[in-house]
Amino acid sequence: MGTHSHSLIESNLHIMIPKIETDRLFLVAPDKSCFEAYEAFYTDSDASEAYGGPISRSMAWARLKSDVGGWYVDGFGVWAIKEKSSGIVVGVCGFWQGLGWPRELTWWLLPSSRGKGYAMEATLAVISYAYREFGW
Repeated sequence: MGTHSHSLIESNLHIMIPKIETDRLFLVAPDKSCFEAYEAFYTDSDASEAYGGPISRSMAWARLKSDVGGWYVDGFGVWAIKEKSSGIVVGVCGFWQGLGWPRELTWWLLPSSRGKGYAMEATLAVISYAYREFGW
């Protein structure tokens, strides 16, 4: 079996993913509580078509974990979009960078939350944050 180094585990893996507040939304760190929204979005063929969907429930779980991991690997990522009025996760918005790709803004919303201006509201907030905090 050999010996295993746990330096990664022993190192400080905690990072602060900021909370952003807009008039109608909270943009928060994605976590397990977001899975219902990820599953609903990614298993819906119409909603997720531009993101390679539909995909299985297991792959939707992997996308959530990838979004969380982006913060640790890249130092930036996506936020879960929560409606202030209901506390429900309605989508994500933030930044993504594939291997060898330029950094890009990304977002998705559940179909029931489209047409309310949430994408624009969240986009303006995360771009403002990126200019202010990341110097982009």
